[in-house]
Amino acid sequence: MYLSGFFADADPDRLSDQNLLLALRRGEQSAFDVIYGRYWQRLFESAMRRVADEDQAKDIVQDVFVSLWGNRQKMEVVDLKAYLMAAVRNQVFSLIARNKVSDRYFKQLETSEPPAPATDFDLHYNELLGQYDHLIARMPDKQKQIFQLRFDEGLPTALIADQLNITQKTVQNQLLKAVHFIKSALLSLMLFL
Repeated sequence: MYLSGFFADADPDRLSDQNLLLALRRGEQSAFDVIYGRYWQRLFESAMRRVADEDQAKDIVQDVFVSLWGNRQKMEVVDLKAYLMAAVRNQVFSLIARNKVSDRYFKQLETSEPPAPATDFDLHYNELLGQYDHLIARMPDKQKQIFQLRFDEGLPTALIADQLNITQKTVQNQLLKAVHFIKSALLSLMLFL
């Protein structure tokens, strides 16, 4: 593995995350390769614990690394491991919000009740969509704006923070609160239905 410049003679496996980030910001593919090799398995295991689906977990990790490479020049990362783990968590939230993950509660509900006729399903589905829209409308304006930028427009948290002139941590906290609020409310509705 080859690293140019200051890190050219260094053993890639012994470089600190901060040194790898510096090389990554310069666009060195080899620094990206070292980060990928160092963190892929941890990120995959984290995603698997959350989604319990191997293909989705791989997709989540792939999206995190694509974002890392794509945003390498404008990132201000202090702790690479924490950044990557948070990125996995955010990708999981994004999938949950887009209804692409089969939540274990919904799986349990599906196996414990007899299947409803198609017309009942359509009614329940439309009721859920209506409740989802209602929940979005009930969010505080700033939280709603952050949520829609992240999940409707697919913007990364760093870009949202820049656009709204707030910290990335604030964006992540607001997203966490919003997803938890929606998930709890929809779960209660599903159990009721």
